[in-house]
Amino acid sequence: MAKEGPYGDSSSASSASLTGNNFDVFLSFRGSDTRHGFTDVLYRSLVDHGVRTFLDEEELSDGEYIKKQLPESIKLSKIGIPILSEDYASSKPCLRELAQMVEWRKEGRMIIMPVYFLITAWDVEMKDGKGPYADKIAAHKEKGVDPDTVQKWVDALKEVTSVKGRQLTESTSLATLRLTYDSSKLKSLDISNLTNLKELYLANNMEEEASPGTDGYLMVEPISLLGIGKVTKVETLKLCLPGFTKLPEMDALKQLRKLDLQCPDLQHLPRLPKSLKKLTLRDCKSLKTLPELKYLMSLSGLELLLCSVMEIEGLQHLSSLVALLISHCELVKLDGLECLTSLRTLTISYCDSLQGLPDLSNLKKLRTCHIQHCKNITQKDSL
Repeated sequence: MAKEGPYGDSSSASSASLTGNNFDVFLSFRGSDTRHGFTDVLYRSLVDHGVRTFLDEEELSDGEYIKKQLPESIKLSKIGIPILSEDYASSKPCLRELAQMVEWRKEGRMIIMPVYFLITAWDVEMKDGKGPYADKIAAHKEKGVDPDTVQKWVDALKEVTSVKGRQLTESTSLATLRLTYDSSKLKSLDISNLTNLKELYLANNMEEEASPGTDGYLMVEPISLLGIGKVTKVETLKLCLPGFTKLPEMDALKQLRKLDLQCPDLQHLPRLPKSLKKLTLRDCKSLKTLPELKYLMSLSGLELLLCSVMEIEGLQHLSSLVALLISHCELVKLDGLECLTSLRTLTISYCDSLQGLPDLSNLKKLRTCHIQHCKNITQKDSL
């Protein structure tokens, strides 16, 4: 099945007239190398910006490729982006796509923008008959592929290296990534190569794939999230992930400053990095307890919104806490609140299970205090 965004369905590529462009971009890629990482991120980014993009979701055999007539989709596209990865040249469908794109470019009907994913133009060009792509081409010859066809592929590979492209290495800088995914289509995501990532926002679009359970609660199958421990330079992380009962370990993220979790099925909070300065938990309705947080000595902001947490263990040890916001939670008590001598802002609202508050008179730095709509506590607007 193919997917095109944001317009059209999978039948449009083969049935549409060739007189005009149905797609802005055609993505050609080796699925085993980049499908669940760079390619899916690129596709989603293009779609989010209104770019009509064709991406085929299946790994095709040789016969399936011919039946599907995928080159028709290339002819319907304005821009071709071949993502040239290590195993790209081992795929006959990929080489056919590239040859078609080069032919279309020579006729002035397509712009090609190659991406070199963890390889170089030298690898693709096969200068002096050497390099990893040369080995892949030799393998096709050994398997009896028609020599003229092989030569056409070689010419296309050499031609594409004459076009200015984008080189992606393991250290390529990508500072911010915002990705909304559909878990009915995306089953795993590997971000381990995005080593320079500073900010990551990852959300599941529940509107299409969520289905009601026996109790009416929406059930979502979680994706396999890989490599989060490798993005060690990330400073801001926001995860909106239904279906996840637990998250990958994060203590390796030594530069993480802000963490925002919106995970309704989350039952256990992983160990967090000591560098964390702000922690926000929202709509974590399955999270009943928080682990001991006293090791978060740099934490200056804590927000609990629409959570089922009943107690914050070790609250008294958060000596750097400046702002505390709690709303619509099931907290029963706030032991240790009176020890937060750095606290400047305290807001507690709509916490009907909260039985009371300790004496706050020792919090000399507290400037703003709002205790509202908690039926068991006398309302206070400020100190």
